[in-house]
Amino acid sequence: MTTEETTVEEETTLVKVAVDEETSDVRGGQSNQSVDAEQLTHMSHEESSRFVIKSVIDPRTGDEISMDQVYTSTFSFVQRL
Repeated sequence: MTTEETTVEEETTLVKVAVDEETSDVRGGQSNQSVDAEQLTHMSHEESSRFVIKSVIDPRTGDEISMDQVYTSTFSFVQRL
């Protein structure tokens, strides 16, 4: 038996920075600063997994049996019905 699973993770981040600064000192000097920035980040990650079940545990005996044996036993049981 084979099971396949695909997981997709996405993340979008928007960072906005805005700094407006105006200073003056007693001597009449003045300093201006203005910063405006944006950053948009988008990340996507896809991961695929495949699980193959080759055997199972027989609940009656606790033994490990192959999937072929399970199918054969089930088929024989159904034929007897």
